[in-house]
Amino acid sequence: MIPIISIPPLIMSSIALYVAISYSIMYLRRKNEPENLWFALMCYSIAIYDIVCALLYTSSAPSQSVLYQRIQFATLAFFIIALTWFIAFLVHLNTIIGYIITVVMTLFIILGISLDNEYTLDPNIPYIKTFTFFSTT
Repeated sequence: MIPIISIPPLIMSSIALYVAISYSIMYLRRKNEPENLWFALMCYSIAIYDIVCALLYTSSAPSQSVLYQRIQFATLAFFIIALTWFIAFLVHLNTIIGYIITVVMTLFIILGISLDNEYTLDPNIPYIKTFTFFSTT
């Protein structure tokens, strides 16, 4: 049984996936408009992020949660790359800025996934948050 808290991210991921597929098809039909491709990649990254959010909400151990959060951070860095190139192609910016941001974010992706130390996420020190709704205390 899926916890109720995981349902909204799954719904949002399906919407983002639908938009991503639509813009992918649009790019295949109009190859001279690369902003459609970058927008589709942004939507794919949002869909992956939402799916990992749903998995994070269902995780039962901090070690599992750390893995999901690492994937979320990598997905956010990829989103920034796609957003940068989307804007660059949309407003015809200098591509040097896009390359610099792409290199920096790629380094963040590689280091964020490969480094396993106390400076990033540590399963031995979980920061578990609890929420109460309509509490009288």
